[in-house]
Amino acid sequence: MERSTGKRAGAAVCALAALLGSAACSAEREEPFSGRAVIEVDRPVALVDEKVRIRVTGLAPGQEIAVSAETGSLHGDWRSRAVFRADGKGVVDLARAEPLRGTYGGADGMGLFWSMKAERKGVGSYWTEPPHERPGLDVRLTVTGRGAELAERTLTRVQMAEGVRHRELTADEDGVAGTLYLPPEGAPKAAPALVIGGSEGGDGMRDIAALLASRGHPALSVCYFGCEGRPKELARIGLEYFVQAAGLLARQHAADPGRLFVIGASRGSEPAQMLAQYHPGLVEDAVVYASSNQVGDAISVDHLHAWTVDGEPYTEEDIPLDRVRGKVLGIVGDEDGVWSSEYRSEAITEQEGNELLVYPRAGHFVAGHPYLPEQRTTYPVEGGGEIDTGGTRAGNARAKADSWPKVLRLLRN
Repeated sequence: MERSTGKRAGAAVCALAALLGSAACSAEREEPFSGRAVIEVDRPVALVDEKVRIRVTGLAPGQEIAVSAETGSLHGDWRSRAVFRADGKGVVDLARAEPLRGTYGGADGMGLFWSMKAERKGVGSYWTEPPHERPGLDVRLTVTGRGAELAERTLTRVQMAEGVRHRELTADEDGVAGTLYLPPEGAPKAAPALVIGGSEGGDGMRDIAALLASRGHPALSVCYFGCEGRPKELARIGLEYFVQAAGLLARQHAADPGRLFVIGASRGSEPAQMLAQYHPGLVEDAVVYASSNQVGDAISVDHLHAWTVDGEPYTEEDIPLDRVRGKVLGIVGDEDGVWSSEYRSEAITEQEGNELLVYPRAGHFVAGHPYLPEQRTTYPVEGGGEIDTGGTRAGNARAKADSWPKVLRLLRN
């Protein structure tokens, strides 16, 4: 209403000027817009892997603004920023507008989320409390123009939905270490997911397990080394341990035991494929990220072999996949700097029905769901120095955004 009034007033002034013979006024000229900027969001509260549409309205046509996002982590705040020019209607639609400059480039409605960077120097990975301790991540959006704040709004990105239950498992009491996440009471039976991390050890895949449980799938993030009651190193890990973990998961009330699904990342891709191959009666499908069909050595100075079967070292160079009951889906980047996961995963497609997704400009960090701050593509190693894990943050973000819906579809089939 204010804009229309301004246009009519401007037109009347110009008409009067024309009658007086003045050329100093044009009918196209508008008074500066005095409206109020508004951040519109279609879903202010949404699962962390869901897209949201963000629009800034109430701007003057052609007005330049900066849109910033901020969230917290265990290591301080993470921030992103992009500068836009409003369209002819005084709107910036982040899904369509290309930033003039900022922490990401190109039209990307979720660019502000994955392109956040740590404020503290030396922090390269985004870590928060476990999902059961911090179910929702608040993201504060602000709009500024000419140094003044024009609008602000806080969104909530849900890591663990209301009603999802969790239980910490220990090797001493349960025979398996890790964290079990179960859908809310009364949820229909669904494919359960066993989630296996890589050479970082510990129980670092809880966010994926909690998110899957939020979508109705019982999920277990299993720790196979680097936690209490388990070996300190990735060496001589028995395949039977993963079988035990899968069996425990399959027995959960909300689990459909005939559709058990295993997700493995990096070194975890090896036992994931071994489970699907050697235990087809237990495991149906496998998703493997930054995968390798070739078996790696132990990460230990005292042992050569990473895996054992029935107490004996697993000595196969390549994991056969001819007995897999369901599908193996490989997800890799074409610039993996840790190993050539594209080359080392080619054998996946030798079996009919399997699939290998290869993403350009993506590196080793392609695992998991999208729309969290992407970690930098260099990784610190013990004793100093860094490993270049390959690809770009944008490439990894695009790989996750494209592959995650395909993982969810495979789970639902």
